[in-house]
Amino acid sequence: MIVRLPVDCRLWSVEPDARDSDEEILTRIDNAVIACCQRGLPLLLSLHPTPVPADRRTQDAFVAVWERIALRYRYVPNTVLSFGLVDEMRMTQDQVIRRTVAAVLAVTPDRPLTDPGSDS
Repeated sequence: MIVRLPVDCRLWSVEPDARDSDEEILTRIDNAVIACCQRGLPLLLSLHPTPVPADRRTQDAFVAVWERIALRYRYVPNTVLSFGLVDEMRMTQDQVIRRTVAAVLAVTPDRPLTDPGSDS
């Protein structure tokens, strides 16, 4: 069994800079991660809905969101936490995915990355 936690980054990103965050909301996500760690349950953290980065600013924000998540949870064991970068393959920009994967793996090189919309 895998616990899937879909999170909407629009709820915790503070405009105008997507790199700023609402710590109260992020603490709720932290609590879910901690609960799964304590129970030995694997957790898939995914953005839902996945934003479709149409322009460079939105693409940069998407990469920054995942980089921030990777930094925040870098000490959570890979056996417990994986990241679903894109939900239901709504994003088609391969370059953005490559940038995002590189940013996440630069922080947590062994972090499992999946497509939460797939059956695998």
